[in-house]
Amino acid sequence: MKRIISFFFNFTLLVKQLFGSSASRLSSIPNSNNLELTIITPPVICKPVSFPIIAVVTNNKANGKILLNNAKWRWGNKEYRSVLSEEIEARGDSLLKSTKYLRFIVNDDMAKEISTKGSIKLSLKLHGKNFADRKSISICKKVTVQLSRIPQSPPVPSGANQNNWFFGDTHSHSTYTWDYYFGNGIYTIPELKALATMAGLDWLTLTDHAYCLDADKFIIEKDKVTSLSDGTFAFLYGEELSCAELVNNSKAYNTCHYNGIMNHTFVPCKTDIFREASSPDSQQGINYIKQYGGLVTINHPNLGTGLLEAWNFDKNTYPYTHGETGMEIMNGRWSDTNNGSTIRWVDQRLLKSEKVFPFAGSDTESSNHLGECYTVVYADYLTQTNIRDSLEQGHQYVTTYPGLAIWARQAGTSSWSWMGDTLTMESEKAEINLSYADSADGLDIYVMKGKEGWASEQQVYSTTVRSGVSSLTVNIAVESGCYLRGYCIEVNDNNHRAYTTPIWFN
Repeated sequence: MKRIISFFFNFTLLVKQLFGSSASRLSSIPNSNNLELTIITPPVICKPVSFPIIAVVTNNKANGKILLNNAKWRWGNKEYRSVLSEEIEARGDSLLKSTKYLRFIVNDDMAKEISTKGSIKLSLKLHGKNFADRKSISICKKVTVQLSRIPQSPPVPSGANQNNWFFGDTHSHSTYTWDYYFGNGIYTIPELKALATMAGLDWLTLTDHAYCLDADKFIIEKDKVTSLSDGTFAFLYGEELSCAELVNNSKAYNTCHYNGIMNHTFVPCKTDIFREASSPDSQQGINYIKQYGGLVTINHPNLGTGLLEAWNFDKNTYPYTHGETGMEIMNGRWSDTNNGSTIRWVDQRLLKSEKVFPFAGSDTESSNHLGECYTVVYADYLTQTNIRDSLEQGHQYVTTYPGLAIWARQAGTSSWSWMGDTLTMESEKAEINLSYADSADGLDIYVMKGKEGWASEQQVYSTTVRSGVSSLTVNIAVESGCYLRGYCIEVNDNNHRAYTTPIWFN
């Protein structure tokens, strides 16, 4: 019965995508030509350079076809013209032909004005004709592109290894990714690097859907991202693997998504038109990725139950699937779903004595979310290998903007252990260093303590600090088998927050 209900739910989604039956979607059409225009701009701009803007043009007519033959960009008193020859089929005829993705470049002069003035205003006007009656059609859209605040690194306590903070993203898709009805990847691999750099990222992981790849395409992607890695940017390779979830050690109907990060060999999967996976199962997926040298993250676990959240990690699957490196507790900007992912991380892994680290990925695919969240690692050098190794050790925090890190040592000693480490204690007091950075707002900072068998974590410390970059040290009682982790929330905007990897104690 569940399979039948889910089939009709997915079928309804597909029909809405094919025929545009959603009233909210149709209400956004700006003119009588049944054309819809959306301009996708970067959500975060920290380093203004030339970059692509994507214009998404959709033909919402019941039938027929249009031809777009020219475009006009306007920036202040300057106008840029482009000749087009883009045929767009009606939505009722073909899903894939009903939408076109057009690229327009924000040039160096525009980028310079963003840097000096903080923003620019652009307008795009498209012209064409309707094939049915040969009448001219046009559509116009205005957009503002503005500079963002740059995320800051927290300080490092004296006596800790003086490495570097590197801001990154563990989840992105290129034009190699296609989806049956959820939207295709819109950026090429080089464009992803340029947009990531502009968003303040030092490294990025490419994780196209495994069902869109094969072994040969995986090697092509691996070679491309490796060639784009240099001393200023590390481009990691991987895949997003679809797996059939295990419940009671048997395959269930639901499908979960993993990211394989830096697995040297491709792991294939089998899915149907609704992305339901039949192989591998959720434990096999983890085993294969790790066998091939990769790290494994559970993607967007949220609070899914399987019917309306068909690609979130089902609660009933956790007891039968183990061994992942981390969980993606941030997927894009902060929301209730990310809060659900954090709850799952704590109650299904940390409080069950499993060392699973927090990860953050933008999941950039049919829209741009680069810079909405970061996985910030503490590493020796900015290379594929160093970033991968630091992620494997949990030397990271995840954030939507604030900086927060935690170190620990036995009170009275000089050597610091850091996030992801296990510290052997000879006394019951641990000296904890909390370092933070947020020049835009004050922070509410919390330290949580957990242990296997506890029903929930205990809050063992909290404080409110002013905006700025600083650190503080507190003594906290610990015992063998427990862990401490920190998190912070901006005082005036609870959508901006950071979570650290725990430190465990023996």
